[in-house]
Amino acid sequence: MGQAKRSLEEIEARGFNSYDTIVCIECISEPAVRAFIDQNGVSAKCSYCEEISEHTIEFDLLLELILKSLSYEWNSPNDECLPWNSREGGYYGTEVFDTWDLLLDVIGFDVEKDSLISDVVNAICNEQWCEKKHYSLSKDKVLLYGWKAFSDFVKNTARFVFYKARNPKYDADQHDEMNPVDILESIGQMVKELGLVKIIKKDTEFKRIRTTKTDENFSTAEDLGSPPADKAVFANRMSPSGIPMFYGAFDVKTALKETYETSEDEVKAFCATFKAVRDLVVIDLSSEFEIPSLFDAERRDKRGAIKFLIDFVEDFSKPIQRSDGAHVEYVPTQIVTEYFRHLLTVNNQRIDAVIYPSSKEKSGKAIVIFANSAQCIEPNEAIQNALLVLHNVETFDPKLKLEKP
Repeated sequence: MGQAKRSLEEIEARGFNSYDTIVCIECISEPAVRAFIDQNGVSAKCSYCEEISEHTIEFDLLLELILKSLSYEWNSPNDECLPWNSREGGYYGTEVFDTWDLLLDVIGFDVEKDSLISDVVNAICNEQWCEKKHYSLSKDKVLLYGWKAFSDFVKNTARFVFYKARNPKYDADQHDEMNPVDILESIGQMVKELGLVKIIKKDTEFKRIRTTKTDENFSTAEDLGSPPADKAVFANRMSPSGIPMFYGAFDVKTALKETYETSEDEVKAFCATFKAVRDLVVIDLSSEFEIPSLFDAERRDKRGAIKFLIDFVEDFSKPIQRSDGAHVEYVPTQIVTEYFRHLLTVNNQRIDAVIYPSSKEKSGKAIVIFANSAQCIEPNEAIQNALLVLHNVETFDPKLKLEKP
């Protein structure tokens, strides 16, 4: 075998042409790649900005990282057996990108020097890319369609025996289709793996609003806490009629917007501040979820789950207009909440509450605590299973309160 042929085979095996250059951390904008250089770099002069840096790597090491990262979700159209349209002169069946567009526009591999990105693109042997396993749904799409199918199933087919009921729309022979009833276990697993179970410390304060058009005055934990079961007549986002829960927020404005309709006239509001009697185990869905970079080898396997979770939380907390059919729209989130409350455990602990983004106040956080009326107590009471104790009450005109900056 000639040396030239052997050299070509080596290039093909590694997937890129070798460049005898050095890349510094300052020439890279992508955070995960910068972290890689920070961990593996040495002091040297960068070939692109011509500055001495404490954190540099060889160009070939950068290319190894890039190709390994790309191969996690992308592949050559030929290797994916994508059909070729000889008349039009291109692949069809799914979208195909050249290396430049894939790196810069799709993935967001940002660099500071045009010469560096040109070298990267020119060095990579594969010139075109399509999604890996394009004939199958991605993990986030499988989960999202599973959630949509579950929601449709429990709203329109089987509500109380859905675990055992047959779903005529589910095809077990489809390799990328999940049984909709399995979505609850999938969500529970994601909640654990992504660290969404947190502890709210004892004495944390929660705001809860009650409004009235009458001359009534509310001042007790019984008045302002979770309603008694016989008074919990309206279905809510997390709870069906007859199952009381404590709906609140961490600030007055969010609590008020979650409760009060500005179209109401001559209403006065009572804002109760309750404190946690003990540490509470909560699921926090209110954080801004950041999809891990494709170049983050430690966390990129979470990309699909987090993409789904972003869509799920948006659906979970979306505004629903109160109407005769509103209780049906709440059914899927009510079932998920009951799963969290009664079936999901973390370190042998039950879940006490769920924090979720407010649908009425941007950046506001709402909370539902699994406390019934008897578990909301007065300061001088001592009840074994109590979760919340009334701290203080203030009264105000809700319209004037919302007008204040």
